[in-house]
Amino acid sequence: MPIRPTSLAFSLMLGAFAALPPLSIDMGLPASPLLQSTLGASSAQAALTFSLFVAGFGLSQLLMGPLSDRFGRRPIMLAGLALYTLGGLGCATAPGIETLLACRFVQGVGAAGAATLAFAIVRDVFSGADARVKIAGITSVMSIAPIIAPTLGGWMLLLGGWRTIYLLLAFTGGVLLVAAGLGLEETRPPSRARFNLLQRYATVLRQKRVVGYAFVNALSFGSLFAFIIASPLVLMHDMGVTVTCFGMLFAMTAFGILMGTWVNARLARRHVAAALPLAAGLVIELLAVVAASVFLLFGVTGVETLMPFMAMVGFCRGLINPTAAHLALECLPGHSGMISAVLGALQMLTASLAGAAVAALYTTHGPFGMTLCMAGFALAAFLAWAATERAAPQPVDSQEPAS
Repeated sequence: MPIRPTSLAFSLMLGAFAALPPLSIDMGLPASPLLQSTLGASSAQAALTFSLFVAGFGLSQLLMGPLSDRFGRRPIMLAGLALYTLGGLGCATAPGIETLLACRFVQGVGAAGAATLAFAIVRDVFSGADARVKIAGITSVMSIAPIIAPTLGGWMLLLGGWRTIYLLLAFTGGVLLVAAGLGLEETRPPSRARFNLLQRYATVLRQKRVVGYAFVNALSFGSLFAFIIASPLVLMHDMGVTVTCFGMLFAMTAFGILMGTWVNARLARRHVAAALPLAAGLVIELLAVVAASVFLLFGVTGVETLMPFMAMVGFCRGLINPTAAHLALECLPGHSGMISAVLGALQMLTASLAGAAVAALYTTHGPFGMTLCMAGFALAAFLAWAATERAAPQPVDSQEPAS
């Protein structure tokens, strides 16, 4: 029986689709050392289990989005979830590290088919404030994944070793495949457009506001991702917190995202213009990381002076991400799948740049290097927003692909 788009179950289902990438990455973190002892993998090969998943996810988005615009969301979604499930089963039964790496790449490709299309489906069904509310709901469900994933991974290790982690991921993919098969109707508007990949990307990338909001979303995520990457070193190595305490502190940031998306949804229901939470999030994010940098610059290094600002960055992410994604998707309704792909791929690219930048800055400047990197990305996001707001909306009809 199809699930009504206006129902809570619909939001939870789409949120679960979008949460597959962070769940798949964070659950595998506790298993990395065991791969070296059980499969004879090197530390570099163990790290590749994450890199190849991200590569498969990031690259395939650029094809999954356009395919869904042409052939529909449902077949691409089902194919992606099937690939994800098979990839998870392959990981769980892998006889060697080479097979595991190949299956992780397949799993990443499958995750893209589900996660990328969640936002496109929202744009197919909703518009205006209703779309903002739904996107905020999806972001809320996504935010839970980083909170629970490491703990779930640890439990799976205790129950049956690292292979049970991938069995659980495969089971999750199978459940979502059944849910999508039974509950998800086709949402893509009728189209006779030819599948011309280059032409369709040219159409999207010519729309300055689409590209602008995609950069705002990605650069803001770069600021948060710099903290995610450096947080173990800063909190445990430099500030001496325990592993248990680290998990609790890390959850503060994810809880901040939840609160930000809740406020965003409330504002949308009250028909507050999208420009307000987006501008507020960008300004507060920049002020928070600058304030944290000032404390560290003057030698005040402590959890109590750092984490409130990091939680505020998470809160701002809850304001920025749903709003920027909504505004980008509103620009070209006929290209929702492709815009979702651009949003996701640019975010992954920026995350990789943020990871490299924070690694270099931390080596020379310690915790201050982390907040300095965060401030750079937050400032870039604010400037991208200012430039985007000055760009005049471009005609949509003239940019539709030929039939």
